[in-house]
Amino acid sequence: MERAPELVQLMERIFRSWAARDHGSMMDAVSSHPGVLVIGTDPEEWWVGARDFSAVVRAQWQETPPFGLEVEEIVGWKEGTVGWVGAKFWMAFVFPGQIA
Repeated sequence: MERAPELVQLMERIFRSWAARDHGSMMDAVSSHPGVLVIGTDPEEWWVGARDFSAVVRAQWQETPPFGLEVEEIVGWKEGTVGWVGAKFWMAFVFPGQIA
């Protein structure tokens, strides 16, 4: 197994698109392969396939107030044709009437 800096860069791109709420750029970075799995921060956030993930992202952005996104660490590894990436990050939401 070896480090995969290209996967780290991909995840950085996804985070930038997410923070900017740029759905097109974000989904361009997510494979359309039916085996794609996206795991969120909540036990219920488990999406198989880009279509389901895309729909959830759109819904969340409609329901979520503006937010800041801070990435602490991203790791990526690969072995042959298989790779994985994981990230530690946090989000800060700004609610109406909140004092910054």
